[in-house]
Amino acid sequence: FSIRWHRGIQSEVAFWRTRLTFNESVNPSTQRLREWLSSGQVKWYYEDPCDFLSESLARRALEDPSGRVQRPKFYFLNSGSGPLAPRPIECLLDRKVLPHGAEPPLTVTSSTLKQSTDEKLSWQVPVVATDGLARFYHRLFDEHRLAP
Repeated sequence: FSIRWHRGIQSEVAFWRTRLTFNESVNPSTQRLREWLSSGQVKWYYEDPCDFLSESLARRALEDPSGRVQRPKFYFLNSGSGPLAPRPIECLLDRKVLPHGAEPPLTVTSSTLKQSTDEKLSWQVPVVATDGLARFYHRLFDEHRLAP
């Protein structure tokens, strides 16, 4: 089992070695790499995590109408993220289901102001990216002289 696991690590690192280069003969997705390096934005999900957060808050509001929660802060966990770690995701949340004491993040952007309404609030939800192979990805960043 251990041998297969180690070979799997080598395979995963080899895959990302090709995806973190600007050599188009090796990496068919150089545009995605450029976008991530310039903006920090990368799509890492199939289903919108904001929908999950909204549904979770609505369920919690029904279960406990008092709206009291111990830690009214929201985070998304991107487990097994790979080397492309995203920035916070902006979610439009229903004010009625937000827990008491929940405060929106201090950073307010022009897009945040445009989207917020009396019923909805634009909220920057931090993404915590984690991967057991992070140390290998840091080596790849050094190899390719990338500074994400």
